[in-house]
Amino acid sequence: MAQRTNIAATIGAWSRDAAEHALAGADEDVLARGAADRQFARNQDDRETVLAVAKV
Repeated sequence: MAQRTNIAATIGAWSRDAAEHALAGADEDVLARGAADRQFARNQDDRETVLAVAKV
């Protein structure tokens, strides 16, 4: 049986919020906003990760 992954536990806050926002809309909204929002969110998650590491 395939292992299930809780995506909310594996991605950053920005990516999680972008996914929730995209999934709240119609199929067209998901397709139109998905790629752009996902890349922006990844960049913001990376920034937060770097900031957290820099504080250690």
